[in-house]
Amino acid sequence: MAHSNKGISICQHKYCLDLIKEFGLMGCKPSSTPMDDSMHLHQDSSEPLNDPLSYRRLVGRLIYLTSTRPDIVFATQQLSQFMLAPTQTHLQSALRVIHYLKGYPGKAKKQSTISRSSTEAEYRALAFATCEFQWLSFLLADLRIPFTKCPVLYCDSQSALYIVANPVFHERTKLLEIDCHVVREKLLTGLMHLLPVSSSHQLADIFTKALSPRLFHLNLSKLELLDIFKPPTCEGLNEEEPKASRIVKTTTSAQFYNNT
Repeated sequence: MAHSNKGISICQHKYCLDLIKEFGLMGCKPSSTPMDDSMHLHQDSSEPLNDPLSYRRLVGRLIYLTSTRPDIVFATQQLSQFMLAPTQTHLQSALRVIHYLKGYPGKAKKQSTISRSSTEAEYRALAFATCEFQWLSFLLADLRIPFTKCPVLYCDSQSALYIVANPVFHERTKLLEIDCHVVREKLLTGLMHLLPVSSSHQLADIFTKALSPRLFHLNLSKLELLDIFKPPTCEGLNEEEPKASRIVKTTTSAQFYNNT
């Protein structure tokens, strides 16, 4: 815990370092992401672990660490599904999380984050937005304001988009039948356009899937995590800036003082 004029920051920096040290990875090469986006964990046929307790202990400690590290929530959730009979593949994936923590041991949680994503929740939100579109269209018609463009409704769930496009209902969506009729009917009448959201704008994906390094760090930057152990830099001086731009700034400042 660290106190400052801006408030209190809570982190598990020492706990994270102890975890890395316990598994002998203090000198390991850091990983840019906690999970490989090309790997889908499942109950494979690789060699089972001789000591599954070590895997369970590691995952248990990672679960405790997620209270201040939302960036490892998805990877930890995936690993916790194989506590009964972990294999070497699962262990290597768990150790990758440690490699990631080695590069980022001091992030702190600035605000609470809740992740909720399901086909039903996404589709009901889509149906609600459709009804709002319909109400707005009636209101504008009463005010004699014509539509110039068809409104666009974005949906961040591929499953929900599939339900709209497919009129065949199945067991998982039987309770959504009324909402399905509403959204599909309004879409066919041209009330709106329904488009997917690009992966680069899916900020909640960091909690629901393994991402490539570029998308992972893009989403991570939106969580407003603060590394209170990162050494401060000189104000106004960016280490990644080209030297030429630094010279321009220095010259500009000198000219300003000379002019004044």
